[in-house]
Amino acid sequence: MDFGYDRDRFTNLTTDIFDCLICSMIARDPKDCSVCGNVFCHICIDDWLKKKSECPNRCAKNEFRIEPI
Repeated sequence: MDFGYDRDRFTNLTTDIFDCLICSMIARDPKDCSVCGNVFCHICIDDWLKKKSECPNRCAKNEFRIEPI
């Protein structure tokens, strides 16, 4: 199972906007929440949504959509 990329692979990256909210690594095959804008690895968020039907940031259930970036 592939989670995110190790931050060391991106030596010039100085921001955390690409960090998966679940695994805290650089998002692999990123998806984001349409409400809060947080980024997730494809595998992390898909596994999360199998267990819970809400955004990890607890966005309103009726409003959020998780979509590929």
